[in-house]
Amino acid sequence: MYIDLDRAVVGMAVPLRSPIALAADETLRATSFMERRQLGILNNGGSGVIHVGSENYPLDNLDCLYKGRGAREIAFESTVTFRWGQSLVPSDFPPFLQLHC
Repeated sequence: MYIDLDRAVVGMAVPLRSPIALAADETLRATSFMERRQLGILNNGGSGVIHVGSENYPLDNLDCLYKGRGAREIAFESTVTFRWGQSLVPSDFPPFLQLHC
């Protein structure tokens, strides 16, 4: 994970055995990872699932998911590589799934 002075965060997740949850690091100064941030995710492999709270988003190779701020829990589940980027956002937007970016 790379953090640029609390403005942008980029990272990668490869959940081999169990889901990987995004937790708020103390440098974010937030109670949850998406408290004030939006998130864009790209699936770089086979099938996988993104868990956002009680919602599940299945993603195939090259599918993308956008999630606006406010989600308390987010986790990656698969044996593939997910790449993601995150930035601050001033308002809420609905989730958006794009197939084959």
